[in-house]
Amino acid sequence: MDKLLKVFVAILLLLSIAALVLGLGLFGKRELLKARTQTLENAVIAVGAAIEAEAPEAEREPDYPERDISPCTDEVIESPELTDFWGAYEPALESQDQAALDLKPMRPQLMSYYRIDPVTGKPMRDATGVPITTGPGTMQDVLDLLLSKAGDQYTRLNRTRQQLSRVRAELVETIKAVNARKNELRVALGDITDLKGQIEPLKQEIASLNDSIAILNEEKEALENDILDQKDQIARAVEKNQDLEAQIERLKEENDALRQAGSMGEGARVADGAAPEAIIPALPTGTKGRVAAVHEKWNFVIIELSEPFTQELQEAKLEGRLAGMELMVKRPAKDGRDVFVTKVRLTHVKPEQQLGVADILNSWQQMPVREGDVVFY
Repeated sequence: MDKLLKVFVAILLLLSIAALVLGLGLFGKRELLKARTQTLENAVIAVGAAIEAEAPEAEREPDYPERDISPCTDEVIESPELTDFWGAYEPALESQDQAALDLKPMRPQLMSYYRIDPVTGKPMRDATGVPITTGPGTMQDVLDLLLSKAGDQYTRLNRTRQQLSRVRAELVETIKAVNARKNELRVALGDITDLKGQIEPLKQEIASLNDSIAILNEEKEALENDILDQKDQIARAVEKNQDLEAQIERLKEENDALRQAGSMGEGARVADGAAPEAIIPALPTGTKGRVAAVHEKWNFVIIELSEPFTQELQEAKLEGRLAGMELMVKRPAKDGRDVFVTKVRLTHVKPEQQLGVADILNSWQQMPVREGDVVFY
């Protein structure tokens, strides 16, 4: 019996040693499984951060211009033919920075392989008594969510690639059309440059002709002004001649009447070949006007009569008997002393216009008469 007990104790000791060895081995495997599980949990959470939580949506409907594919001619086309590129375009695929899956709050669910009964806290079992490993609260539920979102994102990625392919084809066609049009434009620009080279000499010629026309117009205007001046001078000369003839006739009549009367008026006398000098009673001395114009060719001046002198003539009723009245002309000097210029003899007076015509007496002339000279008596 003692021998049997010793054998049993020895076997139990061996089994204990084996159990200890196996326990130590299983403890190492436990740590390996724990580290592997935690690594997988962290990887699942990291992968979820790279998966979009929801499908992106376009912010607004696309309103992009279509490409004009009508021929390019010099005719204006109000409604050109356009492509229908944007009809199949998905603007939502352009959306960026979409919200990603956040699986961190679901880490406890990742750590639960079985579906736990919230009442008992033990794994739930199906009708056959097998523990349930799917459904809410299990690791499989989190993995299914991650796989579903990843599949949706992969589908959008394929649609994006297809859309990029269509965009590339449209871009290639556009580049070809632009390149062809640029070649046509280069030829047209060459023709325009040649035309500009021909236009520039024509512009210079036109400018030269315009300058010539301007000079001719100035010469024409100057000639027209000269003609008008000559006409005015002729008209004044004719008027002066008529006035002189009338005055001569009047003087002849007065001279004949005086001779027949046998005497002259008070202080009056008429000499053959001389203008009457004393038919005008004494007038107050002083300034009577100023020289308004000088006609050197005909040797007469136009006098702008002062208003007092005009009133004196009208009061004395002498405006019709002034032929032969001599007035003197002076020129004011800067030092305050007047310079004597000449004498003039009135031939005609227009009191209503305060103007008079007078011949220049060359025998008294000290210097040429100028406009602005003062006329005095």
